Amino acid sequence: MNCLNCYTINDDGIKNCKKCGMEMLPYKGAVTENNNSDKLLFTFIAIAFISALLQFFIEKFFSSNWYNGSTKYLIGILWVVRSLSFILVALSIKDKYLKTTAIIFSVILMIYWLFYNIEFLLRG
Repeated sequence: MNCLNCYTINDDGIKNCKKCGMEMLPYKGAVTENNNSDKLLFTFIAIAFISALLQFFIEKFFSSNWYNGSTKYLIGILWVVRSLSFILVALSIKDKYLKTTAIIFSVILMIYWLFYNIEFLLRG
């Protein structure tokens, strides 16, 4: 069980935090927190799966030369959606400091991927 004051991990069933001494009360929001993380991770996986599946069908069945035609814009939108969905993974992390670091890394990756994809789409 984590202390709500200092975030120290404590053994289950203790009455006070071993670091700051705060009274350890059962946290009723833990189930909701886990469900939110699960929903965010599932949403990320669903977005990645659906966009990859759509890209596969577009490339294989609708246009053999997709990167030179107008289909490249649809593929580019799928890439952008997929890259934006990485923030969901960062948001599902429970530890405050790791979450902040993951959000920063995700934003940097998203900026890079967005720049690359937009540059690809604008090449003509």
